[in-house]
Amino acid sequence: MTSKPRVVFLGSRVLGKFALEYLCQRADIDLIGKVVLGDYSSGYWKEDPSDLAWPPTLDYAALADIDFDLGISVNYWAVIKPPILNKPRLGFFNIHHSYNLMYRGVNMNTFAILEARKQNRWYHGTTLHRMAPSVDTGDIVASLSCPITETDTAFSLFCKVEALCRDLIVEWFPRLWLENVKTTPPSADFKNFRRKDMIGRRIEPDWHPLQIYDHVRALTFPPFERPYVESGGVKQYLTISPHEGLDLFADAGRGRRVFYLNA
Repeated sequence: MTSKPRVVFLGSRVLGKFALEYLCQRADIDLIGKVVLGDYSSGYWKEDPSDLAWPPTLDYAALADIDFDLGISVNYWAVIKPPILNKPRLGFFNIHHSYNLMYRGVNMNTFAILEARKQNRWYHGTTLHRMAPSVDTGDIVASLSCPITETDTAFSLFCKVEALCRDLIVEWFPRLWLENVKTTPPSADFKNFRRKDMIGRRIEPDWHPLQIYDHVRALTFPPFERPYVESGGVKQYLTISPHEGLDLFADAGRGRRVFYLNA
């Protein structure tokens, strides 16, 4: 009788918890351990794979001395490097917020909104891919997309993509250990975004109204600080949601308006 594949999980946040709970339900694998944050109280999320008592928690360094067949990464916060990356016979796999790995790095939903108008690329998504030494590279197993609308914020787009990620997990995770999955190389048409590329939250009143509108959308992700305009050293926060009684800050036409939150 063939032994069950031995699987390790590395990850964090709500999607990481969903992925680990799914793996815990599978009777056709031997889930031998997890590498998780432990204390995530400084994060913005309220659920984490650290909440789960099973499987046992491992130190990342201990993976070098453990035999396992498959590694799965979902929102793992560090770079997994050789030789650990190359250790499992079935490989290491990761889920990344980007359709076909077109955007790589951090804050993908923010940059997807900012790029939509520039590139006329009004879609975003998620990708399950085999991991390689370089971040967010490696051959693609599967990818799903969703539209970007002109009313999407970074948070609403994030929620859309997280739903796609769950679909990828349920459909494709079992194939990683039950069959030899086919992969395709990622396109050479991609853009890298690093933390240093992140736009600032301060908006200048003399910007074009459409630039203001997109900037506000791209930086709306609670509980992080909202985009703002500053006057006399006082921050006045901005929103695209037309709550009753809010004063108008900018109008880009076709219903694309920005309002003061605390005017």
